[in-house]
Amino acid sequence: MLLFDTGKKLEKAFTAEQFDALVEVLEKREDKSATKEDLRETELRLQVELEKVRGETEKIRAEMKETEARLTVEIEKIRGETEKVRGEVKETEARLRTEIEKVRGEVEKV
Repeated sequence: MLLFDTGKKLEKAFTAEQFDALVEVLEKREDKSATKEDLRETELRLQVELEKVRGETEKIRAEMKETEARLTVEIEKIRGETEKVRGEVKETEARLRTEIEKVRGEVEKV
């Protein structure tokens, strides 16, 4: 409920109907208003939750770095294998050209 002096000041500042409405609203809110202790408790709970989220975020970042490192190694392996295959293809192409020229030469003789 309102303090006596505060209630008297408000009663003079508002019409009777406005004052009654204000008192009704304040009385309804009285049991719902947060105390400093409630706010501090909420703040502490939020800080704990925030720390949990930060920890999870750091864990995810570390996992991402590990994944990135593994993928970099895999990409380099694939690049090496691709270069090896390119070399084999060039070698095969050169061998086939040589054989084709050989066959052409034999066909022209005939």
